[in-house]
Amino acid sequence: MSNDTLDLTVKIYGSAASDPLDEDIRYSEPRRHAVLELRPRIPDVLNASRDQQALAEWVKGLIMDLLPDVKHSAEWYCEFCDKPSMETHEVMMGWLHINPPKLVVWTHHVCDAVVGECALKLKDFDSVPGLPPSVPMIPPRDPSKTYTFPLARTCLYCKNDSSEQQMSRCSRCRLSRYCGTQCQRADWPRHKKVCKMVDSATWVWK
Repeated sequence: MSNDTLDLTVKIYGSAASDPLDEDIRYSEPRRHAVLELRPRIPDVLNASRDQQALAEWVKGLIMDLLPDVKHSAEWYCEFCDKPSMETHEVMMGWLHINPPKLVVWTHHVCDAVVGECALKLKDFDSVPGLPPSVPMIPPRDPSKTYTFPLARTCLYCKNDSSEQQMSRCSRCRLSRYCGTQCQRADWPRHKKVCKMVDSATWVWK
């Protein structure tokens, strides 16, 4: 692998409307998930300097660009209950000092990431056994405020929640979903950056 690229793996977890609530069945292998392998090119100036802080900031911006595509990648339901997913919770672990730099991001689809039983269960994923505590990608939101989030199952661009929508996935990256070509074309100026760095997308959708 070229040392001018980031070795980025994104693991996406959630459930579907048909999944049983029995945890022994829901979490049995193969568990419902997707794995993305991405090889974004590191800017020449960062690759030359290997400034760890600057590299970390670039990586964070890269992940933030990727998150909308990850969220709207399937008809995700909450990983822990039978409600549609409205939020994602990202945790990452990086080894940016090695060559090539490596980063793993775990994304969990949930109905609520802050309040309720599912939010409590989500805290168990904020650490990886055998590794130092990881850092949540997005700071926790204020539980005293009201937030509105689009459902994960909606079109990545228009976010229109209609049961009559027929979604199609980007044929190149096999990740992002749109309700039609009009929305896909409108989102292309943003999506093309993500689309071009996706090396593979593997789905386990039992």
